[in-house]
Amino acid sequence: MDRAADGFELSRVEIGDTRPDEIADAIAVAARALADGPLTVAVVGPDLDRCYRQLHRFFILQYRLAPNQMPMVARLDGRVVASANAMNGGGCHATPLMKLRALPAFLAAGPRVSSRALRWFNDWESRDPRDKPHSHFGPFGVEPALQGHGIGSLVLDEYTRRLDEAGEDSYLETEKPQNVALYSRYGFEVVEEADVIGVPNWFMWREAGADAPATRNR
Repeated sequence: MDRAADGFELSRVEIGDTRPDEIADAIAVAARALADGPLTVAVVGPDLDRCYRQLHRFFILQYRLAPNQMPMVARLDGRVVASANAMNGGGCHATPLMKLRALPAFLAAGPRVSSRALRWFNDWESRDPRDKPHSHFGPFGVEPALQGHGIGSLVLDEYTRRLDEAGEDSYLETEKPQNVALYSRYGFEVVEEADVIGVPNWFMWREAGADAPATRNR
């Protein structure tokens, strides 16, 4: 039986669709997990509490506005400890109306933060493979105190299992090299590398049914 370093058993972790009553917890977990991300810090600054607040505001918008979402959580004894979302069927392409509805939240962050955030999101959006139907993965994060114990791998295993069952390709972005190694284990391949507002980024694609070390023995 797999056992995490601090004593809890991974067998107690359940992966499933995010229930409506779990959305607030899922957003908070994702914002805590990603607050120290290089892009977030480059946009907001080194104050991690402020980074958390800005991400939290943005993720609320995403859950409210984005169509075709597939949110998932990991639960440890019923408590949300990891959060992942994916936009399917073109849901990752913001319409003009969605951008207009999101604008007040960006402006409330102040001119420097809003300007850099828009450059970040516009850069990511411009690289999205619009000509290839796909599931766009993210945001994805594990509660900081529980990272490194295998919970994220359980989420990715379930997500890629669903992709393969549906015959669906997937795409994601990351600015952390350690994430590149993790996603590669599940069949994602780097298709582009680029600096985004001065931060190295990796853009990754996964074909449905990819032969990958972490999924080979399913």
